[in-house]
Amino acid sequence: MFEDAEKNITRIPPDFHDAIYRTVVKHGDEVVWDRLWHRYQTTQVASEKHILLLSLSATENMWLIERYLRYAFNPEMIRPTDTVTVLMSLSLNNYAARESVWRTIRRQWDVIVERYGSDSTISGVIRCLDWMTSEADLEEVRTFFRQPGRKLGAGALALNQTLETIDLRRQFLKLYSNQTGIWLASQNH
Repeated sequence: MFEDAEKNITRIPPDFHDAIYRTVVKHGDEVVWDRLWHRYQTTQVASEKHILLLSLSATENMWLIERYLRYAFNPEMIRPTDTVTVLMSLSLNNYAARESVWRTIRRQWDVIVERYGSDSTISGVIRCLDWMTSEADLEEVRTFFRQPGRKLGAGALALNQTLETIDLRRQFLKLYSNQTGIWLASQNH
């Protein structure tokens, strides 16, 4: 269906755009990603632009993930108001992208604070780290954000919530991962 739509033989029904775009990005190559990126740049329909922005984050190709993260911080490529959407979509919906998002947040922190520091949007950036689960993750986040002079802007509450979430996940895994594994094994999974 996607190839047909690209050749203007058929149109993808609007209700299917999200599912189809995400699927072709996840299973497609750089050529497919580039075609959808071009569509993102040229569409004038705001809802389509948003669906494309989210769908482009489905790639598991690390080179494309890194490129997309660079685009997210280039205001000529992606509007600054959409940068957080890219970060959140990559970190919360794409396991392959999570470490790259965390590296990017650390590398771009000053830009993030400058753009969103006094706005609650910065909380979304910090919440991108909610997926972390280990003691090492907890310490890494705590150390980064609690460095002397590190600005948090309006993100102080989100940081405390994220640290709590990471700690709760860590505790849960410590208490139940062995039992869960035994139960799954008993269920023939």
